[in-house]
Parts: sequence; structure tokens; C-alpha cells
Amino acid sequence: MEKPLERGEVINVNIKRLIAEVIEKNPHIAAIIVDQDGIVRFINDTYLKALKMSSDQVIGQDIRKITPYSRTTKAIETGQPQLAYNWSVHGRQGVACSVPLFENDKVIGAFAYSIFLDIWDKKLR
Repeated sequence: MEKPLERGEVINVNIKRLIAEVIEKNPHIAAIIVDQDGIVRFINDTYLKALKMSSDQVIGQDIRKITPYSRTTKAIETGQPQLAYNWSVHGRQGVACSVPLFENDKVIGAFAYSIFLDIWDKKLR
């Protein structure tokens, strides 16, 4: 009989699965990951649809060329999260957050996500 997982192990597995589901499959959350140079390394389908671009057009590109008003590069430069700022793309308004990613106390990139405000409008109707 296998030893049961410790409480923390179960939580970590569930959190990783939850994060993957939210990032990859939620149609209301746009998410992107860039490296320390601002080069796009991951982008979810929701973000691609908002940009009206394909992953081939975005992956490997500088985020400043894709979304010039994003504060993601500021999160990388300062090492500080940029929380709850207004962000728009092709007329869609959203609230965005950009969070630096660290490894051994060094910024190695950033994770940014946005929730589009039009989903709130739809839910209120």
C-alpha cells in the first residue's frame, strides 16, 4: 500500500492543476508570460483572441511591440508587481496585473493577466 500524500503535497498538486486550468482554459482571463527581456514565452487563447493574432505572430516577440501600454516590462525592471491597472486592446477594456517572476532572488520574467470588463457587463444584464 502506498503512503498517502502529506497535506501540503495534495494542496500543491491541486494548486498547480487549478492554475493551469485558469490560465489555459478560462475564456475571460487573458494571460501571458515573458522572459527577463520582455520576450513572449507563453500566451493563452483568450489573449490571442483579444489581440486578433496567432501564437506564431506573438511567441518570441517583444511584448512592447504586441501591447505597447502593458506594464509588464515595468514589473520586470522594478521587481515590483503592477496591480489593478486599466488595460485595453481593440476596444475591450480590462483590469490587468503584471507580476515579476523570480529565481534565486533574480527577476527572470513576468506573468501578466487581465480580466476583461465586458464580462461584468454581460453578467449584470
